[in-house]
Amino acid sequence: ADQAGELNRAGEDLIAKLGVRFNASHGLAKLAWTLARAPERFERAARIVHAADFIAARLTGRYDTTDWTTALRTGYDPVEGCWPVFLAHALQIPREKLPRVTRPGEPVGPADAEGARETGLTPATTVFAGMTEDCASQLAAGAFAPGAACATLGPQTVLKAVARELVRDPRARVGSCPHPESGLWLPRGVTQSGRAALEREFGRDRLFLLDERVGPRLPTRGL
Repeated sequence: ADQAGELNRAGEDLIAKLGVRFNASHGLAKLAWTLARAPERFERAARIVHAADFIAARLTGRYDTTDWTTALRTGYDPVEGCWPVFLAHALQIPREKLPRVTRPGEPVGPADAEGARETGLTPATTVFAGMTEDCASQLAAGAFAPGAACATLGPQTVLKAVARELVRDPRARVGSCPHPESGLWLPRGVTQSGRAALEREFGRDRLFLLDERVGPRLPTRGL
C-alpha cells in the first residue's frame, strides 16, 4: 500500500490522463515493493513478465511480449502506446526489462520444441496474446460493440461496457483499457457488493448447498 501511494504521486500525469489510480493489488506496486525490499532479486531478473506472459513464454520460449490489457497494471500508457517515463525516472526500471506490448489476439510466436513436448501441442502451433480475465469474459458474454454492456456478479459486482472514447472519472472509480479493435475502449467499474447481494437474496448457508447441487451439472449453457 505504501508503494501504491508513492506510485500515485510519481505517476500523477498518467493518472490524470487515464482517470485511474494504482492500488496495492497492481503489478507495479508489487514490483516497487520488490525494488525497495529485495533490489538484488530485481537486478538478477532478466525480464518482468506477467502470469499470462510466463505461460506464453513456456510455450514459445519468448519472454518479451505482453498484451495491453495485462500491461495496464504495470503502468503501461494505452493512450500513447508506450511505457511512461516515470517508470525509469522514479523507479529506476530499465526499459529493456519491460516487455513489448501488443494487441490481444496478435501472435506471440510458434510453440517451440520444448513447449510442444510438455503440452502435447503440434510443434509450431501459433500462440496468441490473450487478455485479462475480466476483459475476456466481457467479450465472451457478447458485450463487444459500442454501447453494449454487461455485469459480472461474484465476490465483486463489475459493470463493464464498450465506448468509442476513453472514459475518465476524476474520482478514479472507472477504469478503461483499449478494446482489441483500434479506437474503442472497455470502461469498467467495480463495487464490493457482489457476495453480499447473493447472501441477501439466497441466504449464506444456502449458497454452499447451491454450489454442491450445481457442481455435478457443469458445464451447462447458463454456467
